[in-house]
Amino acid sequence: MSSKDARVSPGGLFHSRRTEYSPETQAFLKDLIRESKLSMFQRRKLQESVNKGEPLPLPPNKPVRSVRTEVEENIKYFACPRRRKKDMISESGAYEREQFIPNYSTRNHDLEKKRLQDFMAFGKIITEDKSKVLAKLKAKQHNKDEIDIMIEKDQRYTETLKEIKERLDFLKFMDEKGEKAEYDHVIKQEIAAKMRQLEDMDEGFRIEQRKEYKEIRDRAALKLYGNLS
Repeated sequence: MSSKDARVSPGGLFHSRRTEYSPETQAFLKDLIRESKLSMFQRRKLQESVNKGEPLPLPPNKPVRSVRTEVEENIKYFACPRRRKKDMISESGAYEREQFIPNYSTRNHDLEKKRLQDFMAFGKIITEDKSKVLAKLKAKQHNKDEIDIMIEKDQRYTETLKEIKERLDFLKFMDEKGEKAEYDHVIKQEIAAKMRQLEDMDEGFRIEQRKEYKEIRDRAALKLYGNLS
């Protein structure tokens, strides 16, 4: 019981023992504080630390002024406004343009439509071989090329019929005016050349064009080989 009630000096982790300065040390510290160039607030703090036996406070940190480094730029200032030469403008980069980079996607929209159709119909995307997809695309392009060729032939056929009809109407008009002899030979040669062009063309045209061709052919044959009366 006596050992438990015995007093022990303060210390440990949370209660550090105070430092006891000797009278000589206190007198020496007072002289240092008095001779040092400290403010009244700093002197009072030091004196309180000495009286309480606490560690002396650290000196205040002096703020370090940041030295701002200015970057020198090579800028030419002109005394007065003046026109610049083309070389100076080119060197400044005024003629340089940023390269355009498109932001649109290069996805195959036909293939995406096919996938959406499969998903809506079967609830899943039906995958196909890449070779089959390429074959379908090539066949579609081939059909498109054939359609373009047929349209071009059709337009050429219609234009040739129109040219023959115009020449026949011109001969009829000149015949009514009594001036057919001046143009008869030349116009007949042109009509014969246009007729040969029609014969060389393909036979796969519309029925309406075949009827028109038959009528114009009969009129042209009458002009070329029959009487003009």
